[in-house]
Amino acid sequence: MPKAAFGSFLSGIASPLSIGTIELVDGTTAHGFLVEAAGVLGAEDITQFRDWRTYLSARDAELENSP
Repeated sequence: MPKAAFGSFLSGIASPLSIGTIELVDGTTAHGFLVEAAGVLGAEDITQFRDWRTYLSARDAELENSP
Protein backbone atom coordinates (compact mmCIF):
# COMPACT_ATOMS: atom_id res chain seq x y z
CA MET A 1 0.00 0.00 0.00
CA PRO A 2 1.40 3.44 -0.86
CA LYS A 3 2.36 5.43 2.25
CA ALA A 4 0.14 8.28 1.08
CA ALA A 5 -2.92 6.00 1.25
CA PHE A 6 -2.19 4.54 4.70
CA GLY A 7 -3.82 7.37 6.68
CA SER A 8 -7.05 7.04 4.76
CA PHE A 9 -6.99 3.27 5.21
CA LEU A 10 -6.29 3.58 8.94
CA SER A 11 -9.15 6.04 9.47
CA GLY A 12 -11.56 3.42 8.12
CA ILE A 13 -10.61 0.80 10.72
CA ALA A 14 -13.29 0.75 13.41
CA SER A 15 -12.71 0.07 17.09
CA PRO A 16 -11.91 -2.43 18.60
CA LEU A 17 -9.52 -3.10 15.68
CA SER A 18 -6.22 -1.31 15.16
CA ILE A 19 -2.91 -1.76 13.35
CA GLY A 20 0.18 -2.77 15.30
CA THR A 21 3.24 -4.96 15.29
CA ILE A 22 2.60 -8.70 15.44
CA GLU A 23 5.06 -11.55 15.88
CA LEU A 24 4.86 -14.33 13.30
CA VAL A 25 5.42 -18.03 13.97
CA ASP A 26 8.99 -17.81 12.64
CA GLY A 27 9.83 -15.02 15.12
CA THR A 28 9.83 -12.16 12.62
CA THR A 29 7.53 -9.19 13.03
CA ALA A 30 5.12 -7.49 10.67
CA HIS A 31 2.37 -4.90 10.84
CA GLY A 32 -1.07 -6.44 11.17
CA PHE A 33 -4.49 -6.13 12.73
CA LEU A 34 -4.81 -6.11 16.51
CA VAL A 35 -7.93 -6.08 18.64
CA GLU A 36 -8.45 -4.32 21.98
CA ALA A 37 -9.05 -6.65 24.94
CA ALA A 38 -12.66 -5.44 25.25
CA GLY A 39 -13.27 -6.65 21.71
CA VAL A 40 -12.80 -10.29 22.63
CA LEU A 41 -14.78 -10.47 25.86
CA GLY A 42 -17.08 -13.45 25.51
CA ALA A 43 -15.67 -14.34 22.08
CA GLU A 44 -15.17 -17.95 21.01
CA ASP A 45 -11.53 -19.09 20.77
CA ILE A 46 -11.08 -20.45 17.24
CA THR A 47 -7.33 -21.12 17.50
CA GLN A 48 -7.84 -24.86 16.98
CA PHE A 49 -9.17 -24.16 13.46
CA ARG A 50 -5.98 -22.26 12.48
CA ASP A 51 -7.80 -19.75 10.27
CA TRP A 52 -11.12 -17.98 9.80
CA ARG A 53 -12.23 -19.90 6.71
CA THR A 54 -11.68 -23.29 8.35
CA TYR A 55 -13.66 -22.12 11.38
CA LEU A 56 -16.55 -20.95 9.17
CA SER A 57 -16.59 -24.27 7.30
CA ALA A 58 -16.65 -26.24 10.55
CA ARG A 59 -19.39 -24.03 11.97
CA ASP A 60 -21.49 -24.38 8.82
CA ALA A 61 -21.06 -28.18 8.86
CA GLU A 62 -22.12 -28.29 12.50
CA LEU A 63 -25.22 -26.20 11.75
CA GLU A 64 -26.16 -28.48 8.83
CA ASN A 65 -25.89 -31.57 11.07
CA SER A 66 -27.93 -30.08 13.92
CA PRO A 67 -31.52 -31.23 14.36
